Amino acid sequence: MFQSPPDTASLSITFFWPFAGGYHAFALDRQDYGWPMISGPSHGYLWILARQPDLSLEIRQRLVNKARDLGFPVDELILVDHGSAACAAGG
Repeated sequence: MFQSPPDTASLSITFFWPFAGGYHAFALDRQDYGWPMISGPSHGYLWILARQPDLSLEIRQRLVNKARDLGFPVDELILVDHGSAACAAGG
């Protein structure tokens, strides 16, 4: 459900009732739609998502720098190795 006008990427997501959370896409690869950067309702939640298993180091660093400039605690980011056995097995 949109939290603001439909042209603003601010959504309310319910994973299981009655718990919902606000999610805000504040950066987007507008050329290829290869990645967005999403935050939760506070600076304590940040996701860098991608359509491919790996973002280039250049793009990832640019996104991390942008998040840092916006006040996110990027030193606490968990970078997932999508080539690991757990990811390859789907778990």
